[in-house]
Amino acid sequence: MKKQILHFLSKSVQTVHQSISGSERSKYSLRLGGGMLLLCAVTAQADYRQIVEETFWEKVYPTGGQTFYCNTEFSSSSPVLNVGHIYPTNWISEFLGCRSERTCLRTKPEYEVMISDMHNMIPVNAYQYLKLKGSVFGNLDDSIDTNECGIRKRFHLIDPPKELKGDIARIHFYMHQKYQLPLNSNYAFMKEWHRQDPPSPEEKAKNQRINDAQGNDNPFVSNPKLVDDLEL
Repeated sequence: MKKQILHFLSKSVQTVHQSISGSERSKYSLRLGGGMLLLCAVTAQADYRQIVEETFWEKVYPTGGQTFYCNTEFSSSSPVLNVGHIYPTNWISEFLGCRSERTCLRTKPEYEVMISDMHNMIPVNAYQYLKLKGSVFGNLDDSIDTNECGIRKRFHLIDPPKELKGDIARIHFYMHQKYQLPLNSNYAFMKEWHRQDPPSPEEKAKNQRINDAQGNDNPFVSNPKLVDDLEL
């Protein structure tokens, strides 16, 4: 009976989606959730490159700052810097059912909205970016040596410095809540990271700058107690 109800609701959602005129239909997407199709509004259009060049560097880091992992000082954007994403962009494309990230950019407007969210962006040295790309976060023991930036790495697992663990956890929580993106079931340890490394003045200041530029904050930074209500 439950399957019949879910099937009926999914067919109804598809009918509504098809009834929307072509020019308006791109503002909505069909997404599978809870065993049925959901009609999701794409609430904003985004130009990722423009946001990076004109907003991220100019408004979030207008006078420079420090790279995320290694705390290397920089005064402005440069060829040795990359914009990295804490919640991986390939996870987002997989969630949206794309064959590749390039396909997602062409066919899923919500993908560009998600990757353009500056709460998920970090300034990172290009060399470190290449070394860490494709890795996942986790805990490693002291038998693994740290590199020059305090990072432990074993195969595709990275254990970041303690002072960044809370930041990383809160970004994952934000992307999960904002876009209903999945969190790996093994990521329950991130609640502990959040508790051990509460928001610093620097993280709060960055959160405010993004709020001013983008129009929304990361609620897990401004109100850390909200993490207690998350079910992972």
